[in-house]
Amino acid sequence: METQHAETSDPTTAVVPRPRLLPRRPWVLLDRLGHRNDHVIAEDATVASSRTSTGKDIQVSFRFAAPPATSRLYLCWLGGPSKENSSFAYPRVIAAHADSVLLQLTDPPRIDYFVYKAGSGGPPSLSLLAQSTDIRYSGGPTLTRGDQRQRMVDRKAIGILRRRADHAFAVAELSKTGGEGMPVAFELCVLISPGPASTSCKTWELRHPQIRDAKGFQIRALTCWETDAVVPVGGRSLCWVDYYHGLLLGHVFESGVGGSMLTYVPLPVDTPWAKPDHGQECPEASRSLGVVNGDTVRFVNVDRGPLSVFTLTVWTLNNASMEWDKDGELRAADLWAFSGYEHLPHVPPEYPVVSMDDPDGLFFLVSEGRHTGVGAAADNTVWLVEVDTMGRAVRSVARYSKEETTTRTSWLAIRDDDDDDLARVSMFHGLAFLPSEVSKYPSRSDDPTVLHRDRPSSQLNLGSSLPRPRVPFRLFVE
Repeated sequence: METQHAETSDPTTAVVPRPRLLPRRPWVLLDRLGHRNDHVIAEDATVASSRTSTGKDIQVSFRFAAPPATSRLYLCWLGGPSKENSSFAYPRVIAAHADSVLLQLTDPPRIDYFVYKAGSGGPPSLSLLAQSTDIRYSGGPTLTRGDQRQRMVDRKAIGILRRRADHAFAVAELSKTGGEGMPVAFELCVLISPGPASTSCKTWELRHPQIRDAKGFQIRALTCWETDAVVPVGGRSLCWVDYYHGLLLGHVFESGVGGSMLTYVPLPVDTPWAKPDHGQECPEASRSLGVVNGDTVRFVNVDRGPLSVFTLTVWTLNNASMEWDKDGELRAADLWAFSGYEHLPHVPPEYPVVSMDDPDGLFFLVSEGRHTGVGAAADNTVWLVEVDTMGRAVRSVARYSKEETTTRTSWLAIRDDDDDDLARVSMFHGLAFLPSEVSKYPSRSDDPTVLHRDRPSSQLNLGSSLPRPRVPFRLFVE
């Protein structure tokens, strides 16, 4: 494989290799923790500006890279909290759907939410949402001052849904009330932003949804509910996921009874109560729900045993029966035997992500340092991997780093001068990567055939050089 290096002996005369042009992928993996730089724009064609609720100017941009490399949001906030003294200095990527991304900025005591919309041929936009204290009951009056409280505070329970027909979007948070002897109930805090020809209300609306009992589940299954992720399904539903208890699907654009109904679907796996430190503290490390081709819901579970033993299983939700169909499973020896896996750490995969456009594509990270005993020497490098489950081969590999400024290089010549602290913060504390299609909407003079024009890539594209026999994904292993 061709190797290119940047000359680093004299930084004033450094030779930067010509960047490789990557074909535009219809989706990217967004890092949920954004980057703060008050003097740098990531990519000109992605820039959008707005003001916070306190009147401070902000500017955001994106740096896109084809998966498995990660893409990142960049924030310019000259009047924002100090990066050295505040944990609120950095932006958060909360949710994404189609051409829209929901962002959060915190400037105590205010929490602001913005919707970034890609240009779709014009310039991108960045819109500040109304504060969630301005809220009314569904079909009722605005809440009185005594009833008002700050909502939209649980980042994991907030989702965004884009409706392409009229360019409207909905932002919603699901919260649980009651417990500790009180009846358990749920609240939906919803904002529907109108499209150009719509007369919909821009005020936050508070709904009290009913749980559909079509599967005959018992209400006690929801007494310990805690949302881990929100996934948009098609252009109609949001799916709230508790990786121990199941899914709640709701049609948030609908008003009346339809918009106040949630359908419960149990997961096809048991709750791992007896497996502490095997993903229980951070279930996203071993479980993932995603959507392929817009509306096909898939669930991935990595069931870990002692040492490095594991079984990775994939299911697809049947939209008609609302039952899970098992696609297949891979055991440790199966995955490690994939073509191109020889140099990767033989440890359980973590933070799995299904491809948004390829039923055979699966992404995950591996890091030897995550599975080494205390005091033992280990390589803490974090590798992001794409595999073809049908071709039984590694397609590509990328090294995760704080800035991902490494040059294109061979497998054994990757630079090691980046800070991996952000990698540990972003992934090992419940901030798994967020799949998004925002990259496929060209803006301004953006070339639709090029995803990543101005920066070299650390991605190793192995798919073109590896054989990809159509060996079936192991099905229904006893």
